Amino acid sequence: MLEQVTLLADLHLGTENEEMRKPLAERTRQAHGGDPGPGRSDAEGPSPIDREKVDALSARTQALPIRDHRTPGEILGYDDSGIPR
Repeated sequence: MLEQVTLLADLHLGTENEEMRKPLAERTRQAHGGDPGPGRSDAEGPSPIDREKVDALSARTQALPIRDHRTPGEILGYDDSGIPR
């Protein structure tokens, strides 16, 4: 769980923004009883993000065929005025 939160924070904040990412990771670690996740100790800290893997995953998902041609508003159930049905 902590690794996913750290990945999302890195993607949102950027890896160069350590002063914002570290407190977020620490709060998440505290919320989960200090458990750093399977196979890791607190001393190891968050795993580095492999940007090549993230880019490859992004490319694969973008290449998937569109099977539902409804608009996002139609999928979420909004009418033409933007009001939920």
